Amino acid sequence: MDFPIRLYDLKEFENILIANGFSQIVVHEIKDGYGEGNSFHVFECSL
Repeated sequence: MDFPIRLYDLKEFENILIANGFSQIVVHEIKDGYGEGNSFHVFECSL
């Protein structure tokens, strides 16, 4: 699996994972502890 370096929409990235055989995908949003509103997403999945 070779992803070019760019930002993906959450649903688009989930569809890429599904197309490459990943399943049981759960998305977690992780927020910073400084109250600045910054966050990132972690994808949990299985093959």
